[in-house]
Amino acid sequence: MGFSFQMPSTNRSRVVELQMQSDPRIYNRIAIEIVQVFYLADMLEALSDRTPDHPLVALFRPVIEENLETLEKHASQYYNQIKGFDLAGPSKGKLLDVFINWLEQRFKDLGKMKIENMLLGQLPDRRETQSGNDLIAIGLQEGRQEGERAGLIWLLEAKFGVLDAVTRDRIEGIDSVDRLRDLYRQVLNVDSILKLQW
Repeated sequence: MGFSFQMPSTNRSRVVELQMQSDPRIYNRIAIEIVQVFYLADMLEALSDRTPDHPLVALFRPVIEENLETLEKHASQYYNQIKGFDLAGPSKGKLLDVFINWLEQRFKDLGKMKIENMLLGQLPDRRETQSGNDLIAIGLQEGRQEGERAGLIWLLEAKFGVLDAVTRDRIEGIDSVDRLRDLYRQVLNVDSILKLQW
């Protein structure tokens, strides 16, 4: 049994044609009129006419605005429109994140700072966003690791003299702060670097 689905050539047609073939010699054609069709651009235009300050109107601008210059010119207005709307809970933050993400997709050649400049400094402080907090956490972890490595190298050199390249490389390869601290404790209790349990 074969089955095919056809939409007439116009995008705004309301008739769908289905063809079913149960026998190679017989085609059953069924035309179905769709009860209601919604087009995002039309719905947003109607919403904009009724409630121009609605955040969904602003949210979808990066998707439906074809002219990049127009989008860039009005991006801060759209951002503020979403930001200023009274939404409960995390909804506003999620809408702002989606808006910024869509802007970044439309302006692929621009970095985060250029997008921020486009929004005239309206982006939230990076410490107020999940992605910003994630980056800060990564930076803090890497900073702790680097500090612990430098401290261990200093302690080893203070106790045993200049370290060879192999020992330095071994220390640089340790990513665990707990492992580095364990080596600190060992250094305090051994009389030779060779007795360290790496």
